Amino acid sequence: MHEIYPDPGETLRDLVRRVLPGLPPEVRAGVQVVTGGERAGLVVPGHAPP
Repeated sequence: MHEIYPDPGETLRDLVRRVLPGLPPEVRAGVQVVTGGERAGLVVPGHAPP
């Protein structure tokens, strides 16, 4: 699993729009949104392309 967090000034929505289009549908289906305190990001299955 890979954790991806927004770049400075980027929202979670921006991150989703940046990352998801580049993933194959079977990988996209396994992506999870994670939140904790002030930080939110995406967890992408380990077999996803870098």
